[in-house]
Amino acid sequence: MKWQAASAERIGGRKEQQDSVSFFHSRDGDACLLVVADGMGGHRGGAIASQALLEIAKRSWESCHSAPEDPKQFLEDLCQQAHSQIKLRGHEEDLDPHTTVVALIVRDAQAFWVHVGDSRLYHFRGQALLSRTKDHSMVQMLVDAGEVAEEEIATHPDQNKLLRSIGGEDPPKTTHGSVSLTAEDAFLLCSDGFWETITVEEITVALGDRELKHALDHLAGLASERGGAKGDNVAVAAARATVAQ
Repeated sequence: MKWQAASAERIGGRKEQQDSVSFFHSRDGDACLLVVADGMGGHRGGAIASQALLEIAKRSWESCHSAPEDPKQFLEDLCQQAHSQIKLRGHEEDLDPHTTVVALIVRDAQAFWVHVGDSRLYHFRGQALLSRTKDHSMVQMLVDAGEVAEEEIATHPDQNKLLRSIGGEDPPKTTHGSVSLTAEDAFLLCSDGFWETITVEEITVALGDRELKHALDHLAGLASERGGAKGDNVAVAAARATVAQ
């Protein structure tokens, strides 16, 4: 199985883009790494954090001749190395930078992912949503306890209160996932500025579009438009299986 990937971003109603997104193919084309990071920490701090994470992801991936032999460990190392670098940059510049992250490795018929914070991964098979990552947030805890409905997360007043992030003094606590894949599988990774306004049905349509990049550009623009003048930054990446010719 080969993997097609694309990404898109918008600044939204903010003065600065603090989301970062990218994807990287292996040299043999059989594997792909996707990363979305949503920076936090006030002016400059959030951008420093998310960009540092993407820089480490790019450097680590390029050091591999093909896909990492241990994808889970690769993703864990990415988070821990990014944390150390972000912490150092914060001390040097007298800032308190933090970032969320969701990162995915797909290779052959396997997928591995890691996330910290409330940037999400959605896993689809055909037209069906199989799963999404659970936010490390106060509101997700309320949903799990049955006190808040799933559809209320995006508009809840405590939506931005995160329990975990990368950066600060304490090492990040990560959550990992993995799954065996079929040729009908697809993934979408995004920051909260995307998932707060875009529906699962709209994502499903986009992942089935022949022009994946065009579809993600459209949804990123739609998320920014719906967010309005006070809307958040938007970042999204997607990967879907393609049958090798």
